[in-house]
Amino acid sequence: MTNVFALLLIGGTLGWLLTALTHKFHAHEALGNIVAGALGSFSAGLISNGGTLYNGLNGLSLAAAGAGALIALGLTGLIRRRRSGRF
Repeated sequence: MTNVFALLLIGGTLGWLLTALTHKFHAHEALGNIVAGALGSFSAGLISNGGTLYNGLNGLSLAAAGAGALIALGLTGLIRRRRSGRF
């Protein structure tokens, strides 16, 4: 169970950090970044760990979690820009 929390924490932290670095402090964008980071981190960590989280976390699953969060955040940013016409 702590593995799930660790993956969600990694993604949520990266989402919050991206919000802080881009100075987009609107509530819906910040929450969206945190959720997108957490979901990307969780899904990438789950895939890299063989579809289960009972084996424990290793370096590969943590690296995949970080990469998954960054990919999800990048896709979220592209979707936002495309909807607003800034693409």
